[in-house]
Amino acid sequence: MHYRKLTLLMLFALLVVSITPTFAQDETSECEDGFRLFDHEFLATDPVCIPENPERIVPIDLIGLEFMLIHDIQPVVSSFAIQGLFASSHPDLLPLLQDFTAGLPDMGFPIDPEAILSAEPDLIIASTLIFDPEIYDEMSQIAPVALFNAPFEEFGQDWRPSVDFIGQALNMTEEADAVLTTYDERVASLQETLGEGYENTTISVVNVVSQDILRLRLAGSFSGILINDIGLMQPESQQAFIGEDGASIVNNISQERWTEIDADYVFMYQFGASLGEVAEVGAFLDDFADIPIWNVLEPVQEGRIYPVSTHWHGFGIFAAHAVLDDLFVIVAEAEPLIANPYTAETLSDVSPEIESTEEASD
Repeated sequence: MHYRKLTLLMLFALLVVSITPTFAQDETSECEDGFRLFDHEFLATDPVCIPENPERIVPIDLIGLEFMLIHDIQPVVSSFAIQGLFASSHPDLLPLLQDFTAGLPDMGFPIDPEAILSAEPDLIIASTLIFDPEIYDEMSQIAPVALFNAPFEEFGQDWRPSVDFIGQALNMTEEADAVLTTYDERVASLQETLGEGYENTTISVVNVVSQDILRLRLAGSFSGILINDIGLMQPESQQAFIGEDGASIVNNISQERWTEIDADYVFMYQFGASLGEVAEVGAFLDDFADIPIWNVLEPVQEGRIYPVSTHWHGFGIFAAHAVLDDLFVIVAEAEPLIANPYTAETLSDVSPEIESTEEASD
């Protein structure tokens, strides 16, 4: 399938891991000078001693990389795989990320511990989304690992717990709170712009898989959580938090069920042929023009189909704000009251001094 590679990355979100880490400490343990005992409700391991002020950081997580980009903290490794996830959510920002990580060694996928060892990190921040627990012991011999794992069945693809976790791990709780507060303020401003009665507005989010299959994004998906944050409604076909197979936040529907996409607003997107490639917005509509059932759907006849880019798929800080921008323009029919702080223009000042490989090894 044309985005099988992306699917492989997403499967890690469903892992439930049980790990006995080398760096984990007892609650009563004391850490060496310059270290502190880190614990968090979503830490996948026992509490672990981490640097009080880490400087050489490996983010094995998309949201961690975004947080570091926002705050001009350069990682010590790059990742083609994470860049692929980044590009799939917001390709317009990919050149910025590539500039930010230019010249850094790639840690590979699956992750190559040797590449990380050569970068001499003092902290590894990872998520079970894309971290293989089989290499935990080996990685924790390189540097302390703060491993994030929120219960999928409870939080789905909610990005906010990761931000709190990262902020605490980096001793940047105020900065993390500011990221979350900005999102909450923009949600509140959108609600104010929508006005009374907006709660009854329904929104369908559909990933176009093929001319035969449409994929409904459910309440536990990235976009579903955001819609519910705002107080908008999803059609009944998408209100389940977990999919019919009990392990997914999507439902695939064949043509005989396409009426299930009906809503006041139907947002549709499609991936390209490979990881990180995004199809031209709305290109799929031409392919559907000759399908009889498509042409009799009410949202098609009434002009309620809105092609959008793949930030609606997620994930993370930047994608959440891009979705809010779309909702302001399309649903509220207004410019955002609070501007998106994470656009290519606003983030363009991020220009860290990149340490050369030779300098790093000295």
